[in-house]
Amino acid sequence: MAETSFDDVLKLVGTHGRWQWIVFVLTSFSGFFVAFHNMGSAFLASTPEHWCDVQEFHTLRDNHNWSESDIKYAFLPHRHLDGGKIQYSSCEVYVPNISALTKAEWDQPKMTANKTHNSGHDQLVLRKCSSWTYNSSEIISTVITEWDLVCGRKALGSTVQSSFMSGVLLGCLVFGWISDKFGRRKAVLVALVQFMVGSMAVAWSTHYVMFLVLRFISAIGDAGIFSVAFVIITEISGRSSRALLGLQYMVPFSVGFMVLPGIAYYIRDWFWLQLAISIPQLLLIGYFWFLPESPRWLVTQGRLHEAARILKAGANCNGRTLPVDEDLLVMLQLAQKQSKNDNEKIRNSGNFLQLVRTPVIRRRSIVVGISWFVAGLVYYGLSFSAPNLGTSVYLYIFLAAAVEVPAFIGVYFAIEKTGRKPVFIISMLISGLSCLAILAVPSERTWALTTLALLGKFFSSANYGLVFLYTVELFPTPIRNLSVGTGAMLSRLGSVLSPYVIDLLSSYHGAIPMGTFGVLCLASGFLSLYLPETRHGNLPETVDEIEGKRSPKEVELINMSNRTDQTVA
Repeated sequence: MAETSFDDVLKLVGTHGRWQWIVFVLTSFSGFFVAFHNMGSAFLASTPEHWCDVQEFHTLRDNHNWSESDIKYAFLPHRHLDGGKIQYSSCEVYVPNISALTKAEWDQPKMTANKTHNSGHDQLVLRKCSSWTYNSSEIISTVITEWDLVCGRKALGSTVQSSFMSGVLLGCLVFGWISDKFGRRKAVLVALVQFMVGSMAVAWSTHYVMFLVLRFISAIGDAGIFSVAFVIITEISGRSSRALLGLQYMVPFSVGFMVLPGIAYYIRDWFWLQLAISIPQLLLIGYFWFLPESPRWLVTQGRLHEAARILKAGANCNGRTLPVDEDLLVMLQLAQKQSKNDNEKIRNSGNFLQLVRTPVIRRRSIVVGISWFVAGLVYYGLSFSAPNLGTSVYLYIFLAAAVEVPAFIGVYFAIEKTGRKPVFIISMLISGLSCLAILAVPSERTWALTTLALLGKFFSSANYGLVFLYTVELFPTPIRNLSVGTGAMLSRLGSVLSPYVIDLLSSYHGAIPMGTFGVLCLASGFLSLYLPETRHGNLPETVDEIEGKRSPKEVELINMSNRTDQTVA
């Protein structure tokens, strides 16, 4: 009998029918809740306006009727901005010497302010803050106010998001292994329990380190659910539909991203906000009853009867009829044999050195690796840029999420019409130019800054969705999974570093973050000129084919010969 692969069996079930869409909705639904936590630190770790709080200020408030604005103007270093605005120091304060100030100066804030800022500070000492007062008119509490993660401890605030993304990175690796060893469904269910318990436990954190550890644990489960659930839908879908499903899989994530600022707008205490974004994910408990195992994985494990039962249910849902049980089991046995042969080839040749051993593969690995890193860095960097743009974090986060939906959907139609390479390059270049254009806009023109940032976010989202598909088509079968996995790790590394670029580098100069994003996007875009177009091409099977050691005609003849042999057999 001719060789039979699992894809041949899947064609009998239907590769893009009602069953696939039901499983797609079921698996992608998790993205709605995952987005709450991936982006939650924009509100959980938001930094409100703050200033030094010293004991003498309490005396001024209680005994001399000084207002908060009187105290700030008199004792905080500040500078006057355009439009009559005043920018106060958040980390330093002039500490009053009570015995040296006259009663008139105590009773008249204006006199004290003039003396403080115009007389050489003879009687006042400038020092670093050790405690702070936070403006609670807009935000009641965040983890920043809870543990004073400001000024010299600002890097600890950036670590809130960075540590979470580190957990996501580890989760992809850990649950990738678990899903291969014990099954996709079991991996998702274990990750789900970890995600739900960990995220709800975060709300009861009593210490900064405890908060980080619990968020890290929940992030591991977060990645396990989202990544392994995606594997399930791709393994029951045909090759022709995987590109569309891969891009559409991100849409529920973007919708959850849009809903998050609405929740945060009405719940401005981090404890209740953490619970509010954690409790709804209890709906995912339905996975215990409705999430199927991947029949493709079951075949690789020799569990053919279980695979046949799931495939029959899928065929029935699609309105198809499969062969009788005996014939179906024979086909699955052949598919298992083919799968073992394929896996053996991958084990023998799919090691990391294959990504750098030969010149063409090495060039592609370097360019694609840089693209993955930049995609993760810029996607998350622009998502968390509201404070640096001077716009409302609630409005900006909503708009930054809203532009993702047309980006993920539009990029599919664009690549089908014009090809992968031009869309990939243009999206990266426009994103970079948008970031650099921000540097030329005055800070008071918030609407212009926001528009440019959203334009960059639109194209970075399109690129973020496209880089996975492009990578799959650029590398041969033995190292395809390795190339995608390595790229995804580099993307996560970019997302880990993005909070530090946004928060810490802006402390040196406000132009550094956007300048960094812009330059890296342009560099990645121009380097991508070295990549080939893959539209309408067959997926490469061997490294030799990529390296040009076989001509396209030879490859075609070999493929024709293989098809002839299969037909004769």
